[in-house]
Amino acid sequence: MCYPTIQSLMDYDKNRFLGMSYSEQRRERLNDVIFDYISDEETSMEELFDDIIAEVRGSHEYFARYEQKCSLLLEKFNAVRDADDADWEDFWNSKEETSSEDC
Repeated sequence: MCYPTIQSLMDYDKNRFLGMSYSEQRRERLNDVIFDYISDEETSMEELFDDIIAEVRGSHEYFARYEQKCSLLLEKFNAVRDADDADWEDFWNSKEETSSEDC
């Protein structure tokens, strides 16, 4: 594994990921982040640990909101059913008048 040197964003080699699988790229990015924390004299390992926990919790909360929305939508879809003969009979025999505003 290669260890990066501290570089400015402008000097960052964008082509270093060419030819790497996504899994390898992801692992390399993780390596960069960990090295950044370790090489920063102002940052403690406690801060690295706390930041990782905070990010995982933040992701969990973020995706939990979407999981809840998806669950509610699926419940609505499950409530939708095909019309049976009685429904069609009610539909065709109803005396309700419709207007163009209904469409």
